[in-house]
Amino acid sequence: MSFLGNKSIRCISKVLIITILLTLVPHNAFADFNHESVHYFTQNDQTDVPAETVTRIGEITAKRERNKKYFLNSDSSITAEIHGCSIHYQDAGTWEDIDNTIIEDESVPELPLRNKANDLSLRFARQFTGNNKLVSLQINNNIVFISPADAATSRAEAGSSAASVMYRNLYPEIDFEYIADNDFLKENIIINKYNGKNSFSFIVQSPQLTPELRDNEIYFLDKDGAEVFVMPAPYMYDQAREESNNFTVSLEPRPGPYYLLTYTAEAAWLADPARIYPVVIDPVVWTLQSSAYSQTRDTFVDSNNPDSTYKYYAYLKTGHGSGSRGITRSYIMFPTLPEINAADEITSAELYLWQSWTTAATVTVNLHQVTGAWDSGTVTWNNQPTYNSRVLDYERCKDKDNWHIWNVTQTVKDWYKTEANHGFLIKHAVESEPILDFFSSDNSIQGGRPLLVITYRNISGIEGYLSYTSMDLGRSGSASVNNYNGNLVYTHTDVSLSGNRMPMLISHVYNSDQKANQIGYGSGWRLNLSQIITPVTIQGVSYMEYIDGDGTIHHFLLQNSKYYLQTPGLYLDLIKNADNTYTIKDSQNNQLKFSAAGNLIDIKNRRSNQSPVFNLLTY
Repeated sequence: MSFLGNKSIRCISKVLIITILLTLVPHNAFADFNHESVHYFTQNDQTDVPAETVTRIGEITAKRERNKKYFLNSDSSITAEIHGCSIHYQDAGTWEDIDNTIIEDESVPELPLRNKANDLSLRFARQFTGNNKLVSLQINNNIVFISPADAATSRAEAGSSAASVMYRNLYPEIDFEYIADNDFLKENIIINKYNGKNSFSFIVQSPQLTPELRDNEIYFLDKDGAEVFVMPAPYMYDQAREESNNFTVSLEPRPGPYYLLTYTAEAAWLADPARIYPVVIDPVVWTLQSSAYSQTRDTFVDSNNPDSTYKYYAYLKTGHGSGSRGITRSYIMFPTLPEINAADEITSAELYLWQSWTTAATVTVNLHQVTGAWDSGTVTWNNQPTYNSRVLDYERCKDKDNWHIWNVTQTVKDWYKTEANHGFLIKHAVESEPILDFFSSDNSIQGGRPLLVITYRNISGIEGYLSYTSMDLGRSGSASVNNYNGNLVYTHTDVSLSGNRMPMLISHVYNSDQKANQIGYGSGWRLNLSQIITPVTIQGVSYMEYIDGDGTIHHFLLQNSKYYLQTPGLYLDLIKNADNTYTIKDSQNNQLKFSAAGNLIDIKNRRSNQSPVFNLLTY
């Protein structure tokens, strides 16, 4: 009885033939199969291939962090946006986009208006009677209720945005606007006309938290003493952008129990004939437990107020101010940079700031690298950190409502290597020139907050467009080290046959960038024939991911029924065949064929000669 069918016998016979051939071939007959079978070429080889504009093809949602987004680009690079605030919240372990649009939700009848999607839950009354609660803030199981004392009745109206609620005439000629933000609740007390009222009291209640007054700031502490919310000292400004932070703040426990919080503004400043109304008093309540508060630091310092801090200020200032302001400078730092591995190369890094105030004349704003430690809660004019006098980049600034972009590529590269990240100093080249404002991370206009944008790409592997140093290790193989990132690729030749029609090469390849990956040959190891191609969809955009023989990842974009590879310096064509297999061709018509499942099944050179490996094993 035969246990082997004809097909099995043919397969075993072919394996035996390969074994016999290997014993007959001398080692010095080994040839380089890669360059003949699939030729990789640079842009200089292809004069007819135009350079293409790099575009974003979709967000990589799996890489989201609280204040970071990642995007895949058309050249296979990745762009990370580090925002000056939270932009995501966690829902069932997944980072979701924050949406503070005010919606109806009757689950809390007294406060039926709330922000749509955020772990900082904000609720508002539809009708304030003077006796009910007006606003609540909740993070995890900690909740705070805030209501104006002795205020008139008012019905909620739409505010200045979809994320805001307005209550008009809570006091004569005074409106209250509440703006739901990603990390805080902003309250605008809008004094349309000064009638002598300069003091505002609030009833503050919390079942879980205890408020505590420290230097005109209110901290809400849980039973273990952890800070959950903070209400910074307020400031006020008029329509000429004249500002004052001359407030007294008091906090008194009352029976109920509740606390009475009172802000008293400087009456003389409000009554000054130079005031241009309306005047806005700008209290805010920050959450400290879920926000990007610790991930972005920005503030400014003022020579006329040399011991003052401006940690929660809505603007970053630079230049010489009018009125109470002297020479101002701003500091910004993003302490938590994106995690990139050793094989990633940073190709660009840019700081974005939105100018919110038009200057009297065009000014030059320089960016410097800060070299000393600082904190936005303690830095003042008198204790500024050290900085490098060399200008990293500069921007010419005049008109408001414009993004300004500084190139900080080399500095960010240095941060990933050896230098400490202390952020940037923003200052006028001529500090006597007129002051201007940029939005800070505390500004309620989310689309204008500071942004650090870093683009990087993986440069592991052995590619013609990369720079690396190689060493011949004799019969052991060869090693190549990337000159930029130190990525090691070690190749050991297992089988190499020369031939008039088609050479053959089988190698084990180790790529240090893949040391955490295991595909059956040991951590970081693969066969040069272990090439795969896989369809992937990102945010509705289709592309094919190709992993070549040394573990380098390339991407083909699907656009108008055609695949495009835009890896810098490398041009290959990908074709989907009628039988759902795939073929990759280079400029010399060397071909790799992949099964419908994405595995490499055939190699042909430009003369249509097939690799002996696949000839002998195909049956």
